[in-house]
Amino acid sequence: MKCEREKCRRKARARGLCEKHLLHAASLGRVDVGMVEPLVASRHIQFLLNHEVSFCEMSRASGLAWNTLRAVLDQARPILKETESRVLKIQPSLEQRVAATAKVPAVGTARRLQGLAAIGYDNRFLAQRLGASEVSVWRWMSQSQRVEVWAAKAVVELFNELQMIPCPSSRSRTRAAKFGWLPPFAWDEEDLDNPDAEPHMGGKSTWIERYEVIRPGMSGGSLI
Repeated sequence: MKCEREKCRRKARARGLCEKHLLHAASLGRVDVGMVEPLVASRHIQFLLNHEVSFCEMSRASGLAWNTLRAVLDQARPILKETESRVLKIQPSLEQRVAATAKVPAVGTARRLQGLAAIGYDNRFLAQRLGASEVSVWRWMSQSQRVEVWAAKAVVELFNELQMIPCPSSRSRTRAAKFGWLPPFAWDEEDLDNPDAEPHMGGKSTWIERYEVIRPGMSGGSLI
């Protein structure tokens, strides 16, 4: 059934309205629809992506448009309870689960997590963003020889997002310095997963000064 609004060709979700018009009506107080924050659904979509479930597969399984799923992942706005329910019903196939739980060397995962700790991100924050426990994050950054594929991929995505955005947690920085953990720019991107690679240790400026140099243009600064 199509949305009852004139010229709208979207599929009706509830009360004869598509999701867009239903949310608009709810924002005006005209209808009472169940709304929830998108955090739980967003984390589940990230879990699915880590297990190689594509947006196309999610869309087929849930009946939700891919751009709706993308907005949920980005936590762009509150969502319908029905949308959350549909998202949470999507599950990886057995083959996808097996592939995601295979293990790879942990060196790149450890360096990325140590790098984020060195610029101020604590284990609690990292665990929340990765959908993992603080114990797991600590193990990945300091103890594990191998990590699950899903965890390695999740850490790569988080590292790519945050590596140029220092966090003001002096406690995390102090701990990282104690363990000799290096900030992200100490490694060339292609060396992060290479166990034989050597970090760049030279230069007189502090790491925060070097971030201030490179961040404005993201590419025009010098990291020496």
